[in-house]
Amino acid sequence: MNCAEARRVLYPAPDKCLVTTDTPRAMQHVDECASCQSYFDAQSHWSALLKQKIGNDHAPDPLRERVA
Repeated sequence: MNCAEARRVLYPAPDKCLVTTDTPRAMQHVDECASCQSYFDAQSHWSALLKQKIGNDHAPDPLRERVA
């Protein structure tokens, strides 16, 4: 398995991906590939940074009621 295939199978992150028959091979690839390890570390850091910057504001009640 190459990097592109492993990243596609394990997107968005190895611990959050859908489990398929290709998942074990993709996980093995990431365990052995410094480039993919760096890629998923960067994705994890970026995701954490976005969550921190965005915050946890809730929609106003009238909007929530209209959507529901």
